[in-house]
Amino acid sequence: MDKGQAAIGNSCYPLLTPVLGNNVILDRSEYQQHNKFAISDNRAVITGSYNWSDRATKNMENLVILRDPAIVKSYIDYYSQLWISND
Repeated sequence: MDKGQAAIGNSCYPLLTPVLGNNVILDRSEYQQHNKFAISDNRAVITGSYNWSDRATKNMENLVILRDPAIVKSYIDYYSQLWISND
């Protein structure tokens, strides 16, 4: 999660961290993180324009759930690279 977005008042960061713990990472990059996806049980990816904040209910948003194993694996690989680059 982008560290700037984690600090704003309507961020979902305070709600996610008690549930997901260390699986929520704050991006330390100088560039803004703009990914919007979650990997569920290594079997599905949730992604789209949907902003994971209370503003999403007021905007025109989309969200898709992908279950194709090859696509899920590509997201897992990408997420792993985000972890590595954040160390």
